[in-house]
Amino acid sequence: ARVLARDPFQDLAILKVEKEKIIDEQGEFIQKPFSVVKLGDSSNLQIGQTVIAIGNALGEFRNTVSVGVISGLGRTITASGAGIIETLEDVIQTDAAINKGNSGGPLLNLREEIND
Repeated sequence: ARVLARDPFQDLAILKVEKEKIIDEQGEFIQKPFSVVKLGDSSNLQIGQTVIAIGNALGEFRNTVSVGVISGLGRTITASGAGIIETLEDVIQTDAAINKGNSGGPLLNLREEIND
């Protein structure tokens, strides 16, 4: 993927992902379709439910996977960084190991759906 824009203060990036070109059975170049992950409904989450966190831990370890449970729902926290303080509401709390650099990675349920 190529980074088109980023905002380190909002911990956000816009990426452009190019489809991989492969050769089909007839020897023609085609673009391989993307694999997608379904969005789950976070209102269905329950305390104690098993979840999977995927991230880029510490900016060094690609595709780090950790497993945990939902330990809290509807939490409110205060977060700070780069001189900015913000209050985040309706946060999902998990005991899955989350390290610096994991932000932006998905939290999946066991049906492989992203919990928003």
